[in-house]
Amino acid sequence: MSVIDVNEAVRVLGIEMPVKLGKRFDWNTVFEQELFGKFTPGLSMAYFTQPDGTEIRGTLVVNPLDPTILVVTISDKPSNSIINGKTYINAIIDPYKFNPIERAGGRDPGIRYLVLDDVNNSENTAGLMAYGQDPFDGSSRDGYDGPDAWKNLNGADPIIKNNSIIEWIDGKWTTIFNPDEELTVKYITNLKTGIQYKWDGTQWLRSFEGEYTAGYWRFDLAGA
Repeated sequence: MSVIDVNEAVRVLGIEMPVKLGKRFDWNTVFEQELFGKFTPGLSMAYFTQPDGTEIRGTLVVNPLDPTILVVTISDKPSNSIINGKTYINAIIDPYKFNPIERAGGRDPGIRYLVLDDVNNSENTAGLMAYGQDPFDGSSRDGYDGPDAWKNLNGADPIIKNNSIIEWIDGKWTTIFNPDEELTVKYITNLKTGIQYKWDGTQWLRSFEGEYTAGYWRFDLAGA
């Protein structure tokens, strides 16, 4: 079973919905057979096993526009992970459309963003020792000059990898979550929307979204 918010899936994160193989079936037809018990829209529950063995649950309705899709309203969420002392981000941003200098509070101390594209990830950028570190002398090789919107206060061009979480600390952008180094599942909440996201080791998804194979999901049509 796939659990994807088809209305606003994480397309904002550049993630494509999985391609389903085989024939789709009408959930109304399935529930009418009462194979799992008597289905009550909005009260019947689905449970989904997470990588750590815990379950999240949500109420079920059949999508009235496409009965091959179940709409799940999640009522439980995993606990957020602590990343550099906090369990949240302030916003998810496209660095080519978002200017933290022009945005009120955009560079407040401690503000943190999940970044959807690379910034200064070029061989010409000085200071390639680690993402988020200042260049060696605040300048760039071969005349490279990064976008003003993302310069540190000393004029240096921080290197930011897509899918990183960055934080404004002591006048510079510091990478506090490096996607190339994080292989374990992490959970974080976006304060701007209240939506929780999960890092699965390769990409960010809403915390409940994913592909659940047999044995990792179940129904309780009688409800909680």
